[in-house]
Amino acid sequence: MASLKDVAKLANVSLMTVSRALNTPERLKPETLARVQAAIAETNYVPDLSAKKIRGARATPSTIGVLALDTVTTPFSVEITLSIEETARAHGWNSFVVNMFSDDRPEAVVDLLLSHRPDGIIFTTMGLRQVPLPEKLLTLPCVLANCESLSQPVAAISRTMNRGSTTR
Repeated sequence: MASLKDVAKLANVSLMTVSRALNTPERLKPETLARVQAAIAETNYVPDLSAKKIRGARATPSTIGVLALDTVTTPFSVEITLSIEETARAHGWNSFVVNMFSDDRPEAVVDLLLSHRPDGIIFTTMGLRQVPLPEKLLTLPCVLANCESLSQPVAAISRTMNRGSTTR
């Protein structure tokens, strides 16, 4: 995968110039911008949105992380996942799914999810049930889908509910 350095080298400009081309293109001369854009196209460069989030840049779309517990094999999970993605996109957000299987180490899966720096989390399961909620998930806004927390007051919604509720 091409890096910012690859683009800068090909366009014969500095890293700062490539950054400006991506973030504030109006600050560049048209011919410089055209050179950088050509290098971006030639290298198939894709900006690293997670790096922007780490630096605190708010120009990036917000991201919802979906933690799916034992759901990948059920038709309802596809419905949930697609609904989340469609709704997120309709509001200018991104979403991604991390699956957690019963034999996984929950801490490692939660760390993987959080390493992508989501702005919020949807924790979903199959079969309405109570679940132990990993404490680390509570560092961000979190909603439970098709499950309830055993011990934490977290907003939850399921197919059987007409409105969301908070478990207490």
